[in-house]
Order: sequence, then structure tokens, then C-alpha cells
Amino acid sequence: IALPKEKLTDVPIHTFTPLTMPQSLISSEKSYSLDIQ
Repeated sequence: IALPKEKLTDVPIHTFTPLTMPQSLISSEKSYSLDIQ
């Protein structure tokens, strides 16, 4: 899944997460957090 980084920072991931792919988006969020650090 590809989401603009601006959206990840502005909107909490759960807000726009469909319940169909929670694991993918949670993994995406973790990778993104590591990328920022």
C-alpha cells in the first residue's frame, strides 16, 4: 500500500484505515516511524 507521507503525519493511521487490511497498515506505520528516526 502506498500513502503520501504527509497524510501519515496529519491523520492518525486508524482514521483512514479500512478494517480490511489492518496488518498491512500497521506494518506500514512501523516502517514509516523507523524511516523518520
